[in-house]
Amino acid sequence: MALFVLNLFLQSWRTTGELFSTTFATLMSRDAMILALSDAVLVGSTFVTVPFVKILHKYRWRFQGCLVALLWLMHCVLIATVVTWTRVREWPWVQSGFFVMHSFVMIMKVHSYMMLNGIMSDTYNSMEALQKKLTQRLAEFYNTDINEAWARAVRDTNLCSTPSTLASFEENPQDDPFEVWASRSMQTGSSMERAHQWLPRLRNQIPRARSPMPEHQRLVSALNSEKLSDHPKKSDIGCPDHDVHDPHPFMWHPDPTTKRLATEIAQLRELLYNTLDDQGLGPMWPYNVSVANFWDFQLVPSLVYHLQYPRTERVRPEYVLERVFATFGTFFVLYVITVNMIMPVTVDDNNDFLSYLLIFYLMFECICNGFAELTRFADREFYQDWWNSASMDEFSRKWNRPVHHFLLQHVYVTLIFSWGVSKRHAALVTFFFSSVLHEIVMIIVSGKVRGYLFMAQMSQYPLILLAQTKFIKTHRSLGNLLFWVGLMIGFPLLNIAYLVY
Repeated sequence: MALFVLNLFLQSWRTTGELFSTTFATLMSRDAMILALSDAVLVGSTFVTVPFVKILHKYRWRFQGCLVALLWLMHCVLIATVVTWTRVREWPWVQSGFFVMHSFVMIMKVHSYMMLNGIMSDTYNSMEALQKKLTQRLAEFYNTDINEAWARAVRDTNLCSTPSTLASFEENPQDDPFEVWASRSMQTGSSMERAHQWLPRLRNQIPRARSPMPEHQRLVSALNSEKLSDHPKKSDIGCPDHDVHDPHPFMWHPDPTTKRLATEIAQLRELLYNTLDDQGLGPMWPYNVSVANFWDFQLVPSLVYHLQYPRTERVRPEYVLERVFATFGTFFVLYVITVNMIMPVTVDDNNDFLSYLLIFYLMFECICNGFAELTRFADREFYQDWWNSASMDEFSRKWNRPVHHFLLQHVYVTLIFSWGVSKRHAALVTFFFSSVLHEIVMIIVSGKVRGYLFMAQMSQYPLILLAQTKFIKTHRSLGNLLFWVGLMIGFPLLNIAYLVY
């Protein structure tokens, strides 16, 4: 690569009399300060989601209907604002492309953050309703006020269990871990002490309890199975269970109604956590709703929000430094190729494709890995072996994993299980949605409404169906050859179409 760049310098010296052209640098630096301020305002505007979720929780609003429609309206307004602002500033394609694509990233992050927290807010409200029913049942069962009824229920639960499963009373009940853990104040609402501090002290004394796996996790996992029908329903999917991480003490109460209500509360609690096998129990909703948590989400290279992400033990300064040098080095090579081989001759196919590969390396190997290391984000699978793809749908799943995860969880799964769309039609709608977003970027970058990229992407759908035939599946090498032919021809033709026509 160094010899390649050196050769470009020599060619530039022979043809223009200068080793390094600053034409592209001048173009890129145009209106740089306004671009930086605009991007800062864009990022800052996304933090309005934090107080919005807090209001959602405080006033017990259901995140349905009008509120979901309001969220989509906010997305449309933001896109319209970004597009209008790029036209007003008359930015070149570099600035326009960066600003529009970054706005799409912010929209996807906001959407994922709001949807997950909205679902958890509704779950929390359901849990509170069950807690009220539980207290009413205890008062009715013991025929006394709720505080006395709760205390008697704790004693009955403790006494009805064998000594090998629950802690026995000590001389001072206030010091008994079971008494503290089972108290009404500890068992009401969300808590960072109940499951994180007190429950571990009782793990060997409390009977093992099982709960169904969270629904969304089951749905995403089920869609990866080829045995699922084209029109799957939630009822068609099995319901595997796992250990309850935050059980309710009255799950072992002698009264069947009390036991049932406590079990349902424990099952809803499971939905308010995000547990990782190697990192244990994360924060419980709504303790995650904070500016610091949202800022962390903005920095991690993921478009899907979770309460907890896999993390490495520490930040490696040498790795961060390596990514910084790789970023500047790759950008420098990309700059030299653009100035010497693309801008003078924009129809050179090989040079265009080499630039795409360098941009891919810059995005995923340098930038994404750099932010992952700074945030200790452990999931570094930003792409898979897309170069071995036998079809365009396989390529779309592998080349950009963050976007794939977003479309899978927030578009594809929603269409199938919330709207009743078949798997085939859901895939088509998801493909259509992705094509529209790509075409919007090209409209802003090129300043032309042509639809070439949209039509090119949508024309791939029949080829995707062809790639799913038994012949192509059994001859992957042929599918991979056709994929590379389409890739090598498609990108240059699109560039020519947008530049010339």
